[in-house]
Parts: sequence; C-alpha cells; structure tokens
Amino acid sequence: MSRAQDSSSTLPISVYCRNCLDGYRTLCDGLGAVTPQQALDIGFDRGASHDFMLDARSRFKAWAVNIAALQGAHLQSSLDFRLKEAPEIRQRIVKILTTLNESLHEALLIVDGTEPNEKWDVGAISDSDDDNASTPEEATQTSDLDQLFTAIKTANSSLMKLSMVIRNSPARDDYLKAASRYHFDARYDIGHVREKHGAAKRSSDWLLERLGKAITRRRQYLKYREDHHTKLSKDWGEEAAAETIALTKLTKLTKATTYVGNETMIERDGIDLDQGSFGSQTSYEPTVAGEAVHKLSVPPPPIMAFEGVPFEFGDPFQCPYCYMEQTVKNKAAWKKHVFRDLKSYVCTFRECNLKMFRSRNEWFAHEIQNHRREWVCIFCLGSFTDKQKFSEHLRSMHSSVVGGSQLEALVLQCEEPVDKIPASSCLLCDEWESNLLDPKQDPKRLFLNDGEIVEPCGTLVQFRRHLGRHMQQLALFALPMAEEDEVEDDSVGE
Repeated sequence: MSRAQDSSSTLPISVYCRNCLDGYRTLCDGLGAVTPQQALDIGFDRGASHDFMLDARSRFKAWAVNIAALQGAHLQSSLDFRLKEAPEIRQRIVKILTTLNESLHEALLIVDGTEPNEKWDVGAISDSDDDNASTPEEATQTSDLDQLFTAIKTANSSLMKLSMVIRNSPARDDYLKAASRYHFDARYDIGHVREKHGAAKRSSDWLLERLGKAITRRRQYLKYREDHHTKLSKDWGEEAAAETIALTKLTKLTKATTYVGNETMIERDGIDLDQGSFGSQTSYEPTVAGEAVHKLSVPPPPIMAFEGVPFEFGDPFQCPYCYMEQTVKNKAAWKKHVFRDLKSYVCTFRECNLKMFRSRNEWFAHEIQNHRREWVCIFCLGSFTDKQKFSEHLRSMHSSVVGGSQLEALVLQCEEPVDKIPASSCLLCDEWESNLLDPKQDPKRLFLNDGEIVEPCGTLVQFRRHLGRHMQQLALFALPMAEEDEVEDDSVGE
C-alpha cells in the first residue's frame, strides 16, 4: 500500500460515505443531463441507466443512514466508533467504499463523454475442438459502463451483508436497551391476554401476566427501533453541514472488473417505506375490533424496500419494524422474520424468569431440556413428571434395592425429556384437551397402540405447533393492524 493510500485509510468512514453520496449525486445528474440520442451514441440506454442509478443511490443512502456510517467518528453511535475493536471489518468497508467511489467517478467520465465506453462480446465458446462440429452460442455484448454498473450494484450488496453481520453481534440486545429507556404500562396488554385466555380452566394469573408483559416489552422494542432510526437519520444530516469533506485523489480504473467482489459473509435470518400498507408506524394502540371472531395476521411485506425502491423478494430491504436491512426469499421467510423481531415465544414455566425466544424451535427446545421432563423407574417402568414424587416412589417402593447414597444418582439417571404431551398440558385453552379426549379419536388410538387403552396424549410436534400459535397471536398484538392474512406455520427452517 502506498503512503497516500495508507494515510487516506485513517479517514473516518463518514468521509468515504459522503464522497460516495456526492459521486452518486453527480452521476445521477450527469445521466439526467444527456439526451437519449447522446446516450445511444455513447452506448447506453439513458432511461434504464438513470433509473438504475437512482435505485442504487437510494439503497446506498439507506445503508449509510441505518448503520450510522455518515456520523462523525466521535459519536458513540457511529459506525467508526462501533468498529474500534473490529479493524478487519472496518478495513473491508473502507475498501468497498473506496472502490465504489472510483466506479462512480469512472462511470461519470464515460457518461459525460470524457472517456470512451469500450464494448466487447461476451459469449459461450464451443466445447469442441472441431470448428465444424458445433456452432458457438450467440455472443452478447457488454461495455465498460455495464461493468461499472455491476460493480456499483455489487458494492451495495456487500455493504448490506456486512451491516447484517455487524448488527447481529451476540452482544447486541435491543430489548434490554428498550426496557431501560421506555416505561409502558403493562396493564392494557395483561388485560388483553386475560380476556383472550383467562377463561381456560387451567389458566394461571402468573402466566397471563407474564405473557402480557412480553407484549409490552415488544412495544418498547418497536418504539426503540423507530426512535433510533429517526435519530440516526436526523444526526447525520445536521452534522454534514459542519464537517468538511476530505476529497481524496481518485485513481483511474483500467477496467471495472478489477473491483473486489463479494466475499462469502455470514447471512442471518438473519432492514423510507410506504407506511400506508402497515397502518401508522408511530401508533402503538392496536385495534381489537372483532378479536373474538378474527385472528390477528402477519402484515404483508412492505411495498417499498427503500425510498423510491420497490420491494422484491430476494433483494435487501429495510424492515418497517426493526428498521434494519434484511433479505427474505418468500412470504414464509418474511413471516418468520416478523416473529423473530417480536421474540414471539415465551417460556410457560413459572420457575423461569421472563424468557423470550426468537424462534419456535429455540423456545420449545428450552422447555423440553429444562422443564418438560419425566422420570422413568428402571424397576417398575412407572413414569413421573415430578422429581420429588419420583424420589418418594423409590424410597417407598424400592427401598430394598436403593440405598440412601444411591438415591440421588438414580434420580439423575432416570431423568429424560418427555416424548408425549398429556391432554391437560395447555394452560391457554381447553381445545387441546377436548380434541385429544374426543371419543371419535378412540378407534384410531386403539389401532396405534395395538388395542391397548392408553392415556390420550399428543406428540411434541403437535403441541409445539399448538402452543406456538397461541404465542404468535399474542405477539402480533404489539404490531399495528394490517389487512387480513392468515398466519401460516413457520416451523420450516427454524
């Protein structure tokens, strides 16, 4: 690395970002200034190129604002400050921004006619040594400007992926930050849970209160993310006028293909929009009209990925709830993201504190490994769901073979996760029990158990889905209401 390059690498990330924004602005202006005929003479479509660059600029600006890349390095919320302990990621970002700036500058030189737009054919070559054996596939044509536009698009994609890695740091927990900053009255949400599930015969006040408080925690989180996004958008704009942009000397690219492309990055379930399809993004007073009849639904994906950029599955977009860059492949992936944002699943055992989980598998694995346990006696094969009762069983029924010193070890040895869920297990409704106890199920139950009469039970998968849907409905109550769209099973890929 040259001395000049080494010196420029110490500049704040905000300087590189503003230089890129300036490059985007200048290039968009240049594309808008040429006539369609002038563009054709140079070798590009003016309308398509202008639309492409406006889209790319919107995506870049959204990335820079949301990740605080435009804020001065002295601010603790800035990207520079956050990457103090991650020099390799910072260097990667600087490298992408530097090359992006060069690509924008090179593209402008072609658009304004300063540099030629060289063209060449790109096509498949015949796989036969015999020229007469087959005909080569028809070649397509590309140009310097095409390659520069590809490099610009790739740079945006790389920056988006890096932001997902940075924001999904294990140390990050915006729910804790939100709980310390905002204090919402949970009585409203507790009342909603009580109205919805309080009539269940096994309903417990402590669980209704816990689930209501979880909804309130979600409201705090949504408010925190919205306010944080607003602050980042405001701060960089106010600071830009006071900061002098250090323009670095741009080196001329011989070919756009010298751009450093995407490296494989960690992608996670691992993000302004048209608010009309979501209701008010600042309103946290949901509508409950018809709750007794209609189920709450996952809102559809946003209409706009970023300001001026239509949403498309598979492309990065800004989530209207967490305000972070995300990519979802289809409708099911979008729903899963919403449930992950809301930490939709809550531990239903009293001895646990309020534990909230992002995925249904993670939540149910916690309950199976920590709470839904049973003890099977190795002597008589009797099963117990209570550790103390199992210990008493060993003392009273098998004292002749179990000594005092062996008891504790034997209790540990006999403990295992449950493999079926009894009819009495759902604390939020009576439907689980009534379905299992339905006499119509008796013939099927007898057939599956070789004619033996057994206690009606459900499978782990059935109960996870059943209780998980209760959790999803409660979690969605924290969101603004949207047009009806039934909640689909989101177990795939969790």
